[in-house]
Amino acid sequence: MNLPKDVAFFVCDFETTGVDTDKDYPIEVGGVFTDNNFNIIELYSSMVHWQHVVDKLNIKVNTWPEPWDVGFHYHQITPKQYTHLAKSKNDIFQNLWALRDAIINITGADKVILLSDNIQFEYNFMKRIFNEVSNDWPFHYCGWDTSLLLEATGVGDPKDPPHRALPDSLQLLDSIREAMNRVKVIGM
Repeated sequence: MNLPKDVAFFVCDFETTGVDTDKDYPIEVGGVFTDNNFNIIELYSSMVHWQHVVDKLNIKVNTWPEPWDVGFHYHQITPKQYTHLAKSKNDIFQNLWALRDAIINITGADKVILLSDNIQFEYNFMKRIFNEVSNDWPFHYCGWDTSLLLEATGVGDPKDPPHRALPDSLQLLDSIREAMNRVKVIGM
């Protein structure tokens, strides 16, 4: 299976305060920029500053307020880590734009496509970050949800742990590569 040469990918993942993309907040974004053959070009990771979240936190303790404490069970990001490491949405916007432009220059791609094993989740959280800063969008208008590919090839969704955004993205990339190898073996 040959993918178009004019595409590159941003295999991404978020750690969040919960799973409701309307009420919860993306607190960490991580991803891997790749070429069309899923060769790693650049890694990206950042915690995302949301004043609403900071206002609810008591950084003297290492637990999140309810109902965000459920997310902590998975990502293990403490409120103190979050408040000290989170970057502004504008910084993340600028960083991802610059990386996207660099990837296009390196690969010759016309577009960078968001790729995830739950693209609606990641796409909506990415839009929340970008809409806070600008109406501009650095990625292609459609994303790729890899769930069906991973299921159809028997690879399945990446397994736990790690539950941090960048390691989860790298784990998903490994699963995608394995699925693509299986597709090549069966002659698609």
